[in-house]
Amino acid sequence: MNTVRNKQPQIGFFSNKIKKNEKTLYTLDIKLWMKKTVIQTIICLLILLIVISFKSINASITNNITSEMSYRLNQQFDYKNSYKIAMTWGKRLINKGEEALEAINFVDMSKRQFILPMEGNIIHLFNDIDESSGKTINGIVIEGIEDERVVAVDEGVVIEVNFSQVYGHYIVIKHRGEFVSVYKHLKSSSVKVNAKVAKGEEIGISSDKLLFEVWQRKEPVDPLEYIDIKQINL
Repeated sequence: MNTVRNKQPQIGFFSNKIKKNEKTLYTLDIKLWMKKTVIQTIICLLILLIVISFKSINASITNNITSEMSYRLNQQFDYKNSYKIAMTWGKRLINKGEEALEAINFVDMSKRQFILPMEGNIIHLFNDIDESSGKTINGIVIEGIEDERVVAVDEGVVIEVNFSQVYGHYIVIKHRGEFVSVYKHLKSSSVKVNAKVAKGEEIGISSDKLLFEVWQRKEPVDPLEYIDIKQINL
């Protein structure tokens, strides 16, 4: 005697994903389930990356966003709404990151200028030959008055203060944009390593001559390219 299988109402998450067949049991719509799972996984990874990026920037705006994101993740997951929120936060993060990168390292040097490190006349230009040693000069030589103030050409951090028989007292300062300034033949120095210096701040006392060099990415460059021509006496 044949029996008729009663139709059971379909409820809950699987209401639209279960198909009834006379020869098979109830089956799950695998393609639809996998599609939604992949979408949710991608969005979760995106949000995780944004959270990690926020943690690397110590600012009040990112701290507030991180707290709000943590609260959202603890709530019931709504991938459409979370996607919109993530995109909004992503745009804010990009804008904040661009400002941070500009302040840290990638400053357009064409918009900024160094000042002369010491008053005096330039007696040797970049790539001139030093008559006493026969070597190429990697900077400019300024002739001035002994005991003249030597100042930082731009804001930066002192990374070396030392003395040698060839260059006397010398100072090396790291600036933004991968620039380094070097001050040689000083009579004395008045700064220490790791000290932050402002543009125009005194860093030492000169002898009668100062060898001033500018390096970018470990290569010497002409300092006069970054000094206001009105300050120069040749």
